[in-house]
Amino acid sequence: MARNKNNLIETENSMTLMIGIPREIAAGEKRVATVPDVVEKLIKLGFKVAVESGAGDAANFSVREDARRARQELGFLRMWSIHPAQIQPIVEAMRPDFAEVNEAATLLIAAQDAAWGPIQQEGKLHDRASYRYYWELLQRAQSTGMNIPPEAHQRFFS
Repeated sequence: MARNKNNLIETENSMTLMIGIPREIAAGEKRVATVPDVVEKLIKLGFKVAVESGAGDAANFSVREDARRARQELGFLRMWSIHPAQIQPIVEAMRPDFAEVNEAATLLIAAQDAAWGPIQQEGKLHDRASYRYYWELLQRAQSTGMNIPPEAHQRFFS
């Protein structure tokens, strides 16, 4: 799957049909047009899906849970058009695990000490491709407000 110029997911044999999922507007309405699992299946089938901000709120579909699933199951690392009330739950869902942050900090410090040449860490060879991955992870941790190990913070963010 790839993203098109509108940041929608498309497959090679993507259909041109766009499915819109509206939010509930009737007083007391708790039914939803679809649920997150169905949206995921539609995307995998090649449909373009646009979900209106707030859709599913009345049915208690959690924004945080949807953002977590988007990161872990679908690989989304960037945010989309959102309502201000959704910002904090999405930021929290996009935070890397603390263990990943420590691993990234340790590896990048060792790489910097080796003048960014290839290094071996815990039996694995790392080079510039690894460094880019871990640098993006460390930047994401910093931008989402996580505590970065002090030495890494001093070297890379001071």
